[in-house]
Amino acid sequence: MAEIALKGNTVHTNGQLPAVGTKAPDFRLTKHDLSGVEISHEPDYESALAALDA
Repeated sequence: MAEIALKGNTVHTNGQLPAVGTKAPDFRLTKHDLSGVEISHEPDYESALAALDA
């Protein structure tokens, strides 16, 4: 478990957080037109930074 701060409160995560700079595994997203896109097949996303929220 990792500890993070959320609005000044300590929160425990489920599992460990990845290290800074870790490359994300390939995943699939749904675009606004409901078509799918895999990040590994999109050169526009290859070096993009993203913040993901689940």
